[in-house]
Amino acid sequence: MSEQPARQPDDHGDAPQAPRYGQQPTEPQGYGQQPPGPQGYAQQGYSQQGYGQPGPHGHAQQGYAPAREMSPADQRLWACLAHVSAIAASIVLGSLSLGNVYLGAVGPLVLFFVFRERGVFVRRQTVEALNFQILLTIVWTALVVLTWVTLGLGALLTVPLLFALGIAALVFEIIAAVKANQGVDYRYPVNWRLVR
Repeated sequence: MSEQPARQPDDHGDAPQAPRYGQQPTEPQGYGQQPPGPQGYAQQGYSQQGYGQPGPHGHAQQGYAPAREMSPADQRLWACLAHVSAIAASIVLGSLSLGNVYLGAVGPLVLFFVFRERGVFVRRQTVEALNFQILLTIVWTALVVLTWVTLGLGALLTVPLLFALGIAALVFEIIAAVKANQGVDYRYPVNWRLVR
């Protein structure tokens, strides 16, 4: 009569063996472990709700989260500031200096990139202010180039036009700021809408 050899315990005692490739584990998952994904790989915190949404345990996932829409009062405030930022550049840099025209678009541009996904009203008004500043920059540059090309003789025409352009721009920007603060979707009477 032959004796069967005694079962030798492995290095880990009688712990259950890990499932083979393609088999589901028989033991329940421990706390904090995620179930295997569709191909047997553990999921990396992504849920079916979408990237940036709360995962299965209520924790926010890493990555881009959609921006929360601002209140109507905040949208009116930032829309007003988009128009006022060009006026501030005019006051700080001088109403007829070249610097105010080339820096006038900086304020609306920054506000557009910061708040473009925070509300429809603030987006439309920052785009409107940005487009108006781009138009002013183009017209101002064309008048200055015309003055240089004519060796200063065109200054008899361009200087009064530059002055009138500065006054008209200031009036329109003030009107736009007041209307935006009231919640009116203001459109400049003359504008070249390059950015949409």
